[in-house]
Amino acid sequence: MAENFRILKGLPAYGDLYVSIPQNGYKEFSEGFVIEFLAQNGHWVGNFQLGSSNLKFVAQLDENEMLVIADGTVYLVDVNSKRELLHFGFHYDQVLQYDRFFILVDDYSIDIVKNSSEIKRFKDLSLDGISGVKIQKRKLTGISHDFDGYGKSCENQFSIDLETFEFKKHKPKWWRFW
Repeated sequence: MAENFRILKGLPAYGDLYVSIPQNGYKEFSEGFVIEFLAQNGHWVGNFQLGSSNLKFVAQLDENEMLVIADGTVYLVDVNSKRELLHFGFHYDQVLQYDRFFILVDDYSIDIVKNSSEIKRFKDLSLDGISGVKIQKRKLTGISHDFDGYGKSCENQFSIDLETFEFKKHKPKWWRFW
C-alpha cells in the first residue's frame, strides 16, 4: 500500500477547513496532531486532540483505515469518509508491529489492533506499570509491576501468544524463605 498521509508541522493557513477529531473535543480545542490525508476524493487535513504521552504515530491499517496515535490517544480513522471510527486511551507510550497487527502499550494495559473491527484488549494487567515489553519469536513478553500479599512491590513476567492471543502471567511463589 502506498503511504497516503503526511504529518504537518501545524494547521495550514489556507485551503479547506481542517476536520477536528474527535468531533466533540474539548471546547478550547486548537492545534493538536495535524495530518494531511490523501483520500479517493481528494485530500483533507485532520486535527487530532492530544493525549498525555509523547507518542505520535501514524500507520495504514487497510485501504481506507488509518491508525493515528496523538500523544498517546488512539484514533482509528476512515480516510475516505473523513471521520473517526473509534478512539480510546490517552497515555499509550509504545507501539510495536507484528505481522499485520499493531501492539499498543500503556502503563496498565495492552491492545492489539488489526483494524477497527479486530481489536484484542488486555486491560488492567498491572497495578503499578508495565515495562520491558518486546516481541520474542511469536510471543509478546514483558514485566508487570504489582504488589505481593505483604504490600511489597514485586515484578511478574507475562506473555501473550500473538497467534492465539492467550495471556499468561508467571506469578512468583507466595511463600518466602528466610
